[in-house]
Amino acid sequence: MTAVPRRLLVVSAAIGEGHDAAGRALEEAAGRAWPGCQVHWLDTLDAMGPGMGPLARASYVSQVQRTPWMYEFFFSAMWRHRWLLTSTRSGIGSWCGRRMAAQIRAFDPDVIVSTYPLGSAGLSWLRQHRRLDVPVGAWVPAFCPHPYWVYRNLDITFVSHRSAVPVAARAEPGARVAVGALPVRGAFAPAGRAAARARLGAGDGFVAVVCGGSLGFGSVDRAVTAVLAAGPQVQAVAICGRNERLRAQLEGRPEPAGRLRVIGWTDDMPGWVTASDVVVTNAGGATALEAVASGRMVIMFEPIAGHGRANAALMTSAGLARSAGSPAELTAAIRRLSSDPAARAELESRLTETADRRREDDLAKLAAMPGRAPWRPRAVAAQDALFLYVQAERRPQQVGAVVLLDGPRVDLAALRSSVAARAAQVPQLRRRLLPADGRWGRARWLTHDAVDVDAAISEVTAGADGAAAPLEQVVSRYIGEPLDPRDTPWQLLLVHGRPGAPSAIVVKVHHALGDGYYLISALSGLLDAEHAQPPRQARPRPPAAWGKAVLALPRHATRVTRGLLGMWLAGPVG
Repeated sequence: MTAVPRRLLVVSAAIGEGHDAAGRALEEAAGRAWPGCQVHWLDTLDAMGPGMGPLARASYVSQVQRTPWMYEFFFSAMWRHRWLLTSTRSGIGSWCGRRMAAQIRAFDPDVIVSTYPLGSAGLSWLRQHRRLDVPVGAWVPAFCPHPYWVYRNLDITFVSHRSAVPVAARAEPGARVAVGALPVRGAFAPAGRAAARARLGAGDGFVAVVCGGSLGFGSVDRAVTAVLAAGPQVQAVAICGRNERLRAQLEGRPEPAGRLRVIGWTDDMPGWVTASDVVVTNAGGATALEAVASGRMVIMFEPIAGHGRANAALMTSAGLARSAGSPAELTAAIRRLSSDPAARAELESRLTETADRRREDDLAKLAAMPGRAPWRPRAVAAQDALFLYVQAERRPQQVGAVVLLDGPRVDLAALRSSVAARAAQVPQLRRRLLPADGRWGRARWLTHDAVDVDAAISEVTAGADGAAAPLEQVVSRYIGEPLDPRDTPWQLLLVHGRPGAPSAIVVKVHHALGDGYYLISALSGLLDAEHAQPPRQARPRPPAAWGKAVLALPRHATRVTRGLLGMWLAGPVG
């Protein structure tokens, strides 16, 4: 799409505040990027039918607060059992997509953005089964994506940090994933504490904002106790959201004046985050992202089940948060931060890298996409799947070739650029393997839009380590390293010889991609576009008559049995 979009559809849901908050951030960015663009909101739960919104909210609150083990069980099961994920997403997608279709058709958007996973499921279904040819993107308003967030049929999914990209790729192989700006409003940005504290009447000591989201989830009361135990220099600001019971409980605590400030629902969350020294939360969703965008340190305290624990683990490993699994750990963390301003400043400086990205650029990237065609997997042919089942670490199932180079030294960057451009004409080279679902499932190929040339093409100099390793040894060692078709089923190695020796390109291809001669011919086309001829495809045989086919079955069965028996008698290789 080259023209400025006239109509933007935001697909969200009023369950908690995080999904709508991300939608408002995108609406705000669209107003800056596309002045005059009309924005329409679609609440997925309302579209699913009368009463679905209150029912979904009540069910979510009940699971998180009363039966967290059940929530954790289903969250973990989505990662362990692909068949369960596929079946539930298919049903939800059909339900949501059918109910959303009329509103989408009536508004006729130029671009669609989704901040709610069930809405994304419905959009994915519409892309697959109905005509939905406008750009469709999803934003993950949490730090760690899970399998319900990411869909191959959508044009792009934006995550908040580079550490979330491999998680999203594992959740949905074949989906296009990119790191985007944090989906928070522009008011959440690095700013001075002093002005915010003066306006809000906060103290001059160490201020810890404790927030359990708009619903006041988790161990907010325990967190407040642990924060105050860090010392008299610490002030706790408890933001309870819409949880009036929690607010009344905290207001009844006999704390000394100035130690505890209790806030209900507030429209000035940016001000309180700016005024804080640290934000203590439990889910890693909107509140945590808002704190990171504001350059404030986050402590994840006793994270809630499912996505809360996943967010806490990923944020901690990325260095954007600290985790405290008990009140004693939280007290110790607050005491360390409050007593070492220099260390706190250093930690906050690490968060400013997220401010370099702009939501307007992400929207422009989505709007420029042509609208992705429905994703349809291609089953691995039976004769090719054999190589997936018989491969082992000592028996790699791959073919290889060596191309000796004459002339000037080949540059790695130029080779990668050339291969990336020419691979667009060879879909086999853009495939990645999606393993079979369960014991009886069938592996499938995912055809990506482009080749990851950085992963597929590498470079080495023979004898660079001081040992004059000849080309033959380099080739033997490289060809013997097994390929993982889930990452890249083919690789190139550019080998630079010693002075006076020729360079070479070593090619290896997993045998499951197809016939070795065909694949090597296709790869040679990448290296010599001027002279290489497209590989010939075998002509399909005309179907045999039914009578002859039935009479031939015993003969074929005998050949298959004889071949399997021969493989068994041969035993392991090597």
